[in-house]
Amino acid sequence: MKISTQTRYAVRLMLELSLKRAEGIDRMTAKDIAQCQGISEKYLEAIATKLCRAGLISSMKGVGGGYSIAHDPKEVSIGDIMRLMETTYFERHCVKDADKCCPMYDGCILSDFWQVLEGAITNVVDNVSIADVAKQHMARTQESVV
Repeated sequence: MKISTQTRYAVRLMLELSLKRAEGIDRMTAKDIAQCQGISEKYLEAIATKLCRAGLISSMKGVGGGYSIAHDPKEVSIGDIMRLMETTYFERHCVKDADKCCPMYDGCILSDFWQVLEGAITNVVDNVSIADVAKQHMARTQESVV
């Protein structure tokens, strides 16, 4: 399983908006997010467009405009973002049309293992929210200050 740069940046964008919300800042410009996260502004805007279309963030144009997280960060899981951004976030070539493409299909000893692994990964990404990641980040940041 390889997580794309686009997905990693989408999580970072969502995390930045969540952290700023915790500080009482409801909206950030693409320029500010890009600068905070070290991401190309143009690439970030393409990712933000996809997140906006999915309703995970909202955007406002003009003076005071920018992006804001559209839901409580506790309600947005890493899995939500991964499924949106990845074309296939966990693809097992031996599942789709396996009976047609795999000579080992009938006696495959790994099929059950791959299903368990997929279930474990899905369970983790679906049960970790942006708020959870933000909380971990804030705790780590406070530890380094002390």
